[in-house]
Amino acid sequence: MARRWSIKGRLLLGLLFVIVAAASWGWWDHVRLLTAMGSYLNASSPTVNAELGFILGGGRSSRADYGAKLLKEGRVQRFLISGAGEIADVDGVALLTEQQLLEGMLQALGVPNDRIERLPEECQSTEDEAKALKRYLTEHPGTSVVVITNDYHTRRSRWLFDKTLGSEANSLQFAGAPTASACANDWWKSLQGSYTYVLEMMKLARESVRW
Repeated sequence: MARRWSIKGRLLLGLLFVIVAAASWGWWDHVRLLTAMGSYLNASSPTVNAELGFILGGGRSSRADYGAKLLKEGRVQRFLISGAGEIADVDGVALLTEQQLLEGMLQALGVPNDRIERLPEECQSTEDEAKALKRYLTEHPGTSVVVITNDYHTRRSRWLFDKTLGSEANSLQFAGAPTASACANDWWKSLQGSYTYVLEMMKLARESVRW
């Protein structure tokens, strides 16, 4: 004979179902929210086609790879590269500057030397790079530029370049290189991804206050 559930048992079963359903819905919504937050950071231009690809410092490998890809596809013609100061080994011995290392990566990817131009000044931040590009465009007016950085960094880069270049920034394009360690759909699943995206969100929040 089949066992009948008491009213109390059925209520408890119904409550358990509601709890499980609510938890499942909350997790799904949680994933959707985190994905939306990650996607917001990516403000890449829908299409990219410019004379000059300005590769920002940091994220050297992914940005160099993506820049070389754009060159091979004919979407940029040459590069302007930025970078911070000397990179030291564990013993504190100066080796190469970040800019020299980026240049070497591009050359290793098949980019000809005459397609690479270095910024003369040292840049320690994205804001420094925006100021350096403003000076460059003053000397090279009419140059079409695509700013090449990591996908999660494009939103804040746009803010900083808009702030620094004013109306000149309207003609800039932004290319976001895919980030191997994390993407908008799963950045919270790894320690490196969480660190990268949370730090970028904090920096973006800081810039919005300064704006």
